[in-house]
Amino acid sequence: MSEYLMSNFNESYESRYGAIVMDPQNDDGSIWYSVLPNSTCQHAAPTFFNLMNAVILRFATQNENITIQTRNHPLPMTESQCLQRQDLDAFSAAIVASITFCFVPASFVVAIVKEHEVKEKHQQLISGVSILSHWVSTYIWDFISFLVHSSFAMILFYIFGLEQFIGSGLVFPTVLILLEYGFATASSTYCLTFFSR
Repeated sequence: MSEYLMSNFNESYESRYGAIVMDPQNDDGSIWYSVLPNSTCQHAAPTFFNLMNAVILRFATQNENITIQTRNHPLPMTESQCLQRQDLDAFSAAIVASITFCFVPASFVVAIVKEHEVKEKHQQLISGVSILSHWVSTYIWDFISFLVHSSFAMILFYIFGLEQFIGSGLVFPTVLILLEYGFATASSTYCLTFFSR
């Protein structure tokens, strides 16, 4: 049956949530069947069982109007399940935020690579700008651009209510980690650009 379902999968553009495999009726009148639910649909299995049992009931009673109604009222999530869900949400947000912060050092490199190409630093040094003021101004500019990214991250943490980052007593450590990341990536990016000459 599974080979049949997979072989003609593309013939129908409708979603398939399951199938029912019927065995021949036994001599004692019993009917055996198997439900093959699509596990991506959470309610496929009980729906197909209910559908098949309604068909069997109609067949047994010879009444086409009879139906079986099923109501599903899931239990509320426990405290532990709620905490696990919140932790999973926070972990997902942290992964997405860390992926976006990977692009920040790339924005730091752009100005330095351009400076290597057109010799801006050389022109500034000839004009009387000290090397210290050149690197400090570049560092400050990059750190300010990083502050924009980290502020957006904090705003998103507030919008989505991620208490693991902005809960009681957690705002300062989150901001501190973001600022330390900005300081560290800017300086390490500058050091690494010297190897690309």
